[in-house]
Amino acid sequence: MTRLLSFLLILFASSGYAAVLRGVVTDDHAHPLGWANVIIEGTTRGTTTGDDGAFYIPDAPEGEHTLGISLVGYETIRRAISLSAADTLTLELSLSTKPITVGEVQVTTDRDYSGISPDHPVRTEVLGRTELRENSDDGSVMSALGGETGLKTRPCAMCGSAGVGMQGLDPSYTEVNVDGMPVLSGLGTLYGLEGLAASDVSRVELVKGSSSSEYGSGAMTGAVNLISAKPGEKRSLDLRAQGSHYGQYSLSATASGPVVRLPMQLSVWQAGEPERLDLDHDGVTDAPNYHRTNLSLRMTIPAAGGEWNLASRLYREHRFAGDVSWTEADRGSADVYGRDILTAREEYTGQYSRTSGGWRTSFETAHIRHRQDSWYGTTEFDARQFLALAKLSATRTWSERHESLSELSYSHHDYRDNLRLNIPTDALWNIPGVMVQHTWTPTDRWRMQGGVRTESYEDDGVIALPRASASWEPVKRTVLRIAGGMGYRPVSIFSLEEVVHAGFENVVLDENLQPERNRSLSLGVNQTWLSRLMTASLDLSAFYTHFDQKVIVSFGDHRGETVFRNAERAFSRGVELQARFNHVNGVALTLGGSRSQVRYDDGMAWRNAEMQFAYAADGALTKTWATSGWKAEVSANVFGPQYLPEGRGRDKSPPYVMWDARVAKTWNRFELSLAARNLFDWTQSDNPYPRDPVTGRLEPDAALSYGPLMGRVLHLGMAYSL
Repeated sequence: MTRLLSFLLILFASSGYAAVLRGVVTDDHAHPLGWANVIIEGTTRGTTTGDDGAFYIPDAPEGEHTLGISLVGYETIRRAISLSAADTLTLELSLSTKPITVGEVQVTTDRDYSGISPDHPVRTEVLGRTELRENSDDGSVMSALGGETGLKTRPCAMCGSAGVGMQGLDPSYTEVNVDGMPVLSGLGTLYGLEGLAASDVSRVELVKGSSSSEYGSGAMTGAVNLISAKPGEKRSLDLRAQGSHYGQYSLSATASGPVVRLPMQLSVWQAGEPERLDLDHDGVTDAPNYHRTNLSLRMTIPAAGGEWNLASRLYREHRFAGDVSWTEADRGSADVYGRDILTAREEYTGQYSRTSGGWRTSFETAHIRHRQDSWYGTTEFDARQFLALAKLSATRTWSERHESLSELSYSHHDYRDNLRLNIPTDALWNIPGVMVQHTWTPTDRWRMQGGVRTESYEDDGVIALPRASASWEPVKRTVLRIAGGMGYRPVSIFSLEEVVHAGFENVVLDENLQPERNRSLSLGVNQTWLSRLMTASLDLSAFYTHFDQKVIVSFGDHRGETVFRNAERAFSRGVELQARFNHVNGVALTLGGSRSQVRYDDGMAWRNAEMQFAYAADGALTKTWATSGWKAEVSANVFGPQYLPEGRGRDKSPPYVMWDARVAKTWNRFELSLAARNLFDWTQSDNPYPRDPVTGRLEPDAALSYGPLMGRVLHLGMAYSL
């Protein structure tokens, strides 16, 4: 360990670059432009700008040259430069926007951009493809999101699945979309998200709060939109493999290119942890052993002045956690405890889009089948979900200042399981909806957006949900935002995240569970600083969400029993902070933190909600050497305490820090990386899986599952792109 830390310190301490030409490329509003081409014309020397707009060209030839800077959608500029062997020239360059009009041809780009979009009234954070792949331990999107500020991906050694929570709340309140369609609702949010391969996604968009009418009524704390990677016009191949010293592995292969003149993309992802790991020798698995397979096929077909984008995805998973002596014959056993979970999922989606004049129209449809065949101790959970979704939308650009979006939607949800509780758990919903939204840009510094989503429910009638947001740029690189809106969701057991963590044993539901409603408000400020040597940004936001009839989970003194009921009044409030710094010499620093509180009125007093982290923080220090292809990173994630029910010996769980380190070397198309996760070998001291002192049977206590049971893990990764 000492040698590893010393090696990282030496890497960060050395300058390691001999730049001759460097600088920053921005747009008209001084916002950094990523992936702009910077070429010394007449030579083979050039590069592209990073996410921060910075570029770096070492060993440029001496003499008089012309430097060309270009990016799709912007005016190309050329600048005369003079270089000598001893020069270090630093430039600050600006590109003006340039409309693209080529008849009725729609021009799209797939930029690998990361950061908070400065040009949208709704706060939208983007994670690019490169960042997703570098942050993923096992090649999945879920592991790449684990360290992002304000996202809660609760560790769970027994369940092995996770969702994305925002603004201090669990993932049940986050809508997860794929290309704008909520195909990962219900069971898919908690069981299907793990199986999405990072190679299938070009970027992830994070929208926090109920502020955009483009997302559904269930986006109470925000939405995650996964943008799929499109098939390429040229042939390409991407191969990735990762493995740990405990035998965990992931393999992925993505091939893209024309087949019978049609752009297609085939992706295969396989991941697993084949062994039952019991490092503390207590007879219980420290992490689930699993096998996951994801197969996806995408194609683009030109049709009727537009194009069809068709996709299919098959996902299979077998996961186990519990007593290491458990065998398949012990399914349902009262003596040998185990959680044996089988997941099978099929997704078929299609999107037709067309641009004509000032109109952009699209028709989208999706069909999803999800099967869950699981045993939680003595309780069988055999569930099936079928979704049929359709959406017709039209966007009209009236002028540079006005744009309108209208949408007709219809969703069919059919959910059935074998549970026999005090209230029915099956659900059959047919939900038609209408949405209208208008974006107004009165000046270059003001942007406003407002809309209303209306949905019709059989039991509750028509629900209208207004949402609005506005941004103001009083001075260059300073953006202020305000946003608010409403949300609504009927309660169903298959969408309650705490049930997945606690298991379906001894679930108690109030006979009068009511649909949840919320009203939210958020304020934010984003500040960016640019110079010839560095870029920096600071983003601060505060949020408050009021709930009517919020579902509350309570574990109480009876371990193993999970009680759900409505609280007439509840709220979530907090603040989030993100800071980024990038220097042209390759040093990058990111820091972030969130403080949140979730409270509810139980009729006698206001209480803190259980299983909610009080605060979280993250940070990463990165150094990149462009000339040699080396990159090193040290990062940390801080998890604050969560409130515990009575009878656990303490009121809160202890806070803890998870340290990670990664070193990577790139040779042209090949990359080799070494990473250490949970560098200082931290594991939680409380035992969430005690045994009955008489029978010796495991009695899981989900209230005490707040941290990892597995310590340090070393990962070796390889990637090849052609």
